[in-house]
Amino acid sequence: MTLMVTQLVSGVWHGLYPGYIMFFAGSAIFFAHSTVIYNWERMYVPSWIANSFPWWAIKVFLTKQHLDFLAMAFLWLTWKECVAAWASVHYLPLVYMSAVLVLGKVFPARPAKTGKDAAKVTADGATGSKAPGGRRGDGSDAAAADNSNAGPVSGDVAYLGEGIKSALVDGASSRQDLQDGLKLE
Repeated sequence: MTLMVTQLVSGVWHGLYPGYIMFFAGSAIFFAHSTVIYNWERMYVPSWIANSFPWWAIKVFLTKQHLDFLAMAFLWLTWKECVAAWASVHYLPLVYMSAVLVLGKVFPARPAKTGKDAAKVTADGATGSKAPGGRRGDGSDAAAADNSNAGPVSGDVAYLGEGIKSALVDGASSRQDLQDGLKLE
């Protein structure tokens, strides 16, 4: 709810055009949908698939399609033009994102436990504590569930290039080196 309010304020800030409000309201739905997808991915998709190039390419393609759909409203500011543009694709991205949000409420993905909660016994009797070799007692990868040393960038690192990922997570480079390499200011 706070995300929607924030995005609606951003829409009003840009101007009192229906297109801005539709874009920013749609982006709030997009962000919430992305959170559900991310949690499902962490819970159900094996890491060898989640870290593969084809999986990444599919996510980039879908993200681009959703943002292009929403951007039509940002570009065509009137209600009539925005609705006509969205109707031309049968509101498909908006229907998809809304369906994911509803399914996210019906089938919520529980985030991985970390810290003291990781050692508690799960419903099937396995413990979340690490076994020798870095594996958890239930046979899953402990590193996937323990992101306590991931730093301030946490799950977002998965979408960065491997070189930047290692620099951020392992501290192999200074912040200034990263800014210089990415031309960030």
